[in-house]
Amino acid sequence: MSEGGPNEIDTSGKVGSKYQEQEKWLNDLVREHGLFGAALIVGALPGGAPVAAGLAAMDHFDKANRQNEVKSGPPIPYPHVIVGEDQTFFSQDSGHQQTQKSDTKAESEKSGTPSAVGEKFVEDATRPGNEVEEVMLKDPSLWTQDEALTVQGRVAAMASNHPERGHMDEAVRAFYDHHYDADDVHRDATGRMIEPEARRTIPTKTLLLRTPDGEGLDEATRRIAVKIINSDDSPPVVRDLQSGLNLIEADANSRRPPIKTDGTFGPKTRSTFRRVLVTQGPGKIEEALALGKFRALVDQARKTGDTSALKEQTEKTFGPLFRGDDDHTGEKIEAVILQEALNNTIDGRAEKLKVDGDIGAKTQTAFDLASKIKDPDELSRHFGQMLGFLV
Repeated sequence: MSEGGPNEIDTSGKVGSKYQEQEKWLNDLVREHGLFGAALIVGALPGGAPVAAGLAAMDHFDKANRQNEVKSGPPIPYPHVIVGEDQTFFSQDSGHQQTQKSDTKAESEKSGTPSAVGEKFVEDATRPGNEVEEVMLKDPSLWTQDEALTVQGRVAAMASNHPERGHMDEAVRAFYDHHYDADDVHRDATGRMIEPEARRTIPTKTLLLRTPDGEGLDEATRRIAVKIINSDDSPPVVRDLQSGLNLIEADANSRRPPIKTDGTFGPKTRSTFRRVLVTQGPGKIEEALALGKFRALVDQARKTGDTSALKEQTEKTFGPLFRGDDDHTGEKIEAVILQEALNNTIDGRAEKLKVDGDIGAKTQTAFDLASKIKDPDELSRHFGQMLGFLV
């Protein structure tokens, strides 16, 4: 530990003079700079993220207590981090454990009626996410200081092997690298650490999330969800969307683990849905759903050899993305590209198809063969690349 403060923060929980000195230094830091100022200083040190997040949370709840107008009520307790099955969040009630699950089995059971499926799809898609999910949809350079500390708190509460910890920690580092000097911590003549100053202006107003074309995210979410169920409100629609979103995310080199293709529109599906909307726009959601439906066709052919729905489903699913919904006379680009993709896949194993845009018996046979050569993800990815949906 150097003069004026430590060079790093130790959170191992050990005891001894070194750790007592660190605790004393932290207390002095809070007295001199306040909770929020201390959080900024500690967060700049190696290993300081968990402590900084705790200080920031204490600052938040201290302010809430001061603003609490219910004089007869007890003060708001400091937050307790709760790690649940689906997500971690701060609870203001230390007396019981809160949980926030994606959906119960009863909720995920579909009635089989189109209206019920469609209504639930829109409800699930537009359900608000938690604060951390919303912050992570933004470019870290556009975060406010409070948003950065919120994500830091989430990272600190995660297990070291949590699948989402890596990309969230990278986002926090990107925020500090963008706004603060990445050099060593500066100290004054007495050796006391100087509170870091931002080299770029940190936003003070929370950014309203929008799609690339400027539409508000909440409005776009509802609009595209309604559009999807108006074209298809069959029970597999969520599973198909999940499959397609995984293909889109993999194409974007996302470090996030794939979402489960379980047909349940839970928090992780909703977060991915909204992230693709923010980063790539509503059109990419429609492309994702189309690729997911195609993947289901490949999977069916691979398992059962049934290709009878290939023509109808390909034209119904991909046609509106290239032509107007009512245009049944234009060139069937999707069929032409499908035949080209199948020729690429079966090359050398069977006679090549005539590329005429007519999905007949020969195209179905080639599709069945291709489904045995490439797995559903591989064949769907190849078709998506040729369509221009994927890179």
